[in-house]
Amino acid sequence: MKIVIEELYNLIEAVIVTWFITSYFKTNNKYPDKMTKLAVFILIVIQINAVSILELHWVLTLMISSISLLGITTLLLEGNISERVIISSTAILFLALSDICAFTLIGKLLRIDYNELVINSNFSRLLCVSVAKLIYIVAASSILFFKKKYNLFIHKREAIVIIITISMSGIQISLLRNIIDEQQKYYNIFLIILLCVIILNVILYYAMIYIGKKNVAEKNYALMQKQFELQSESIYALEQKYDETAKIRHDIKNYLALALNMAEQKKYTELVQFLETLLEEKINSITSYINTKRSVLGAVLNSKLSKAKSNGIEMKCYILSEFESISDMDLGILFANLLDNAIEGCERNKNNSEIIIKTWTEVGYYFLEISNTVESDILSDNPYLKTKKKDSELHGVGLRSVRDIVKKYEGMISFEQKGYIFNVYVSLEKTSS
Repeated sequence: MKIVIEELYNLIEAVIVTWFITSYFKTNNKYPDKMTKLAVFILIVIQINAVSILELHWVLTLMISSISLLGITTLLLEGNISERVIISSTAILFLALSDICAFTLIGKLLRIDYNELVINSNFSRLLCVSVAKLIYIVAASSILFFKKKYNLFIHKREAIVIIITISMSGIQISLLRNIIDEQQKYYNIFLIILLCVIILNVILYYAMIYIGKKNVAEKNYALMQKQFELQSESIYALEQKYDETAKIRHDIKNYLALALNMAEQKKYTELVQFLETLLEEKINSITSYINTKRSVLGAVLNSKLSKAKSNGIEMKCYILSEFESISDMDLGILFANLLDNAIEGCERNKNNSEIIIKTWTEVGYYFLEISNTVESDILSDNPYLKTKKKDSELHGVGLRSVRDIVKKYEGMISFEQKGYIFNVYVSLEKTSS
């Protein structure tokens, strides 16, 4: 009967650890989700039973269990190595600490020896196990809550410091618990130390959240800087091309005068050669659909119009304002990112697609509206408008660049879908030129 009860405790422990691990990490896409979770549970049951049968020293038990769990997460679950090491170690140490807390506190309240509670399979033992697992669930739930709330990134060196600190806490508590087994009078001191260690680990976890958020912010900043450099180069190249196009358009009058002169002199062979050269080298290189006073705006609009046309997307422009007081670079990045998103959205349509661009000025603000046809509910399917490109880490910062520009000019940006039309609205406050 005792063996059956102990196996039941092991199964409960395995269920809780499996829930924590599979809730924290995504399952590997190689296998079905339910099958992966079942495999994780079976492997954890085997691990728990193996260390129970071997009856190893508690230090070896913690080490072997942590390494085994790390192997399971690496094999079947997704996540970076730092997170896998931290969570695998935490999951096992939480088991030990929750048991020590529950057995010590209940032993103190019921005036029962710690070892007696651990060995005997009676109601007191059941109460201790239940409280221990409840403590574990509360602690694990708090970690999962912060995992869901915050996007964290931990460097390897920081992960090592965190793991060492958590491990030392577990080892210290276990050592102290073994030392006072026969010394009931030191229980109160032990409980105080236990409370201090728990508070220390809570502080450590909050520090980990702070470090993780800071690392994510630094990583995003580096990505945005990289994209800004790439976009700056791209916009500069477009502006150069636009300037060349404007120059060719300006020179057309001279080209026509020269052609007319050849025709008057009846130099038909030379005229034909001249016109062929002009058509090939000059006229065919002009892909200008819209003319604007601001070269950077014209360059971006013509570039995106050309891209849309090559993808079979109809694009219409109603430019009533050229955002005169907005810097060239900010204007180029704003239009380029929003039009790229609109084109990307249209490329997923099976039927005909259309993009409409409107700009105007009103009551001290510039306004931009970009509309594109869609065939699904974008805001329901993708509420955060994350890019679906392969290089998502680099392309995903485009919308953040737009938001930064909107914030810089004390404006607003909003997204709305009406039927099969997805709309982006942007307002930017006019600045003194």
